[in-house]
Amino acid sequence: MTTTDNKILTSAIETYRRYAGQPTLSDIESCRQDSNDEIVHLTPYFSTMDLVKLEDLTYTRSFTYSLKTRQLLFTSNVTPISKNIVRRLASPDGKYVALVTKETKGEQELQYAQIWHDEHLIFGYEVSDSKISPHGKILPKNDYASFFEWSPDSRRLVFTAEEKRKPLKSYFTADKLDEIGEPASVYRENWGEQMEAFETSVVCIFDLDTKKVQLIENQPNDLYIGQSSWTTNPDELIFVAFRLEPYRLGLIYCENRPSALFKCNWRNNEWKQLTDFDQLCRLFPRHLPKTDNEFVYVQTDIYRAHAQCKRLVLFNTETKQEKILIDRVDNVTYSNADPFRAEWDTQFKGLYMSPPRLGYSSDGRYLLLPS
Repeated sequence: MTTTDNKILTSAIETYRRYAGQPTLSDIESCRQDSNDEIVHLTPYFSTMDLVKLEDLTYTRSFTYSLKTRQLLFTSNVTPISKNIVRRLASPDGKYVALVTKETKGEQELQYAQIWHDEHLIFGYEVSDSKISPHGKILPKNDYASFFEWSPDSRRLVFTAEEKRKPLKSYFTADKLDEIGEPASVYRENWGEQMEAFETSVVCIFDLDTKKVQLIENQPNDLYIGQSSWTTNPDELIFVAFRLEPYRLGLIYCENRPSALFKCNWRNNEWKQLTDFDQLCRLFPRHLPKTDNEFVYVQTDIYRAHAQCKRLVLFNTETKQEKILIDRVDNVTYSNADPFRAEWDTQFKGLYMSPPRLGYSSDGRYLLLPS
């Protein structure tokens, strides 16, 4: 290798090292710190590349910001996030943190769920403990197939998990035949395409008042519940459901398959289907924070482009009426001007991304939308 080749290779390595170390924002938590909505606490999560271990590295740091003075009050040090953390979420009031971790013992992977209040661990259980846990493994983060959300009043946590499975026993050790679980060789269909960890979903509620975890019963068996939104009623949620048949593949890439909206009262285990599985895909419900019986969601047509332009729709759960707030943009008008100063540079191109979960203003009048 010549001296010139060495210089080019060294330069390429340094360039890659420099840009591979640039962090990208992967997630963010937000909570209010006072009743006047003047102090906001932000916890962003960043991903970067560890070139020594050759793996992705996630870290976080906290920011405290004054909305009144528009000043940054506090910034914490960088804190690396363990790969053993499955889910973590602070409550809207900032007083509680829900945490799910995993641990490998032999060939078995165990999960532990915890609720923290300030510096105190106030509740915890092993997911495989049949006396406390009514569900299987808690599902990892996925925008389409799992959720892990505190209620607006910070008293309850809704999340998705696998259904509880019977432990495998042989015919010779089981007292009853119905105690024999499915052997590992039995094929269980998953959603595939970066979603191999997702097979079934059951919806669970942790109630901070009773310190208990419960399943929401009467969930339709032929549907997969993948998205949720709390309503202004602390007993009710809005869900998005997908059909399990005829196929599951491509969910995170194909926002053009039928989905339906449901309203559920978790205390009474009552499910109410709001829409049919028709020619529309309905995703990302966001309930209006100060209005009963209304939420917005994004809507697309089925069997068209996978990442097509979306509509923003207002839905009324009492009348089941749908009102288009922002329609899809089928085309952008181009002008004959210089392309770098064309009119379309300032035109609204339409909605292609999901609305943020905490995108409403404090008075509930405005919703921030990425485009």
